[in-house]
Amino acid sequence: MKNLTALTHGLIGQYGNRKQAGRLSIFVDLNNQPPVIYPVPREIEHVAFAQELYFPEQRAELACLVPVHIDLQPDGNGIERVVNITTGECGMEAILNIKHTRESLMQAHLEAHHLIRQGDIGWLNGREVRGVIADRYAL
Repeated sequence: MKNLTALTHGLIGQYGNRKQAGRLSIFVDLNNQPPVIYPVPREIEHVAFAQELYFPEQRAELACLVPVHIDLQPDGNGIERVVNITTGECGMEAILNIKHTRESLMQAHLEAHHLIRQGDIGWLNGREVRGVIADRYAL
C-alpha cells in the first residue's frame, strides 16, 4: 500500500474526485510512528479499504485509521488548490461504530496539513484553512 508524503497533482490525478468533484480521501494510520498516510481509492468504500489494511479480525485496530477528506477547487488559472480539510468522519465510523480519541483526530488533522505543506498543490489564495475536526464519533 502506498504511503503518502506530499500532496501532489499526480496524486490528485490518480485518487482525486472520490465520490465528489475535487475530493481526495485519505486514512492517517496512527498505529505507525511516524504515522502512515494512505489514499483511499476511488472505486472502494472506506470500510472495505480499512478492512483490507486491517483484516476483519483486527477490528480494534480500525480505530487507529482516521479518515480525512481534502477538498480542492481550481484557482483562477484552473490549478487545483486546497479549500478545506475534514477529519474524523466517513462511513466506517457510522457502519462499524468506530470511535477515535480527540487526540487521534487532532494528530491526523495535523498530519493532513503537513501532507499539504510538503506538496505542490497549496492552498487557494495562499491561505491555509484550519478545516473541520468532526467529533461526532469521538470518544
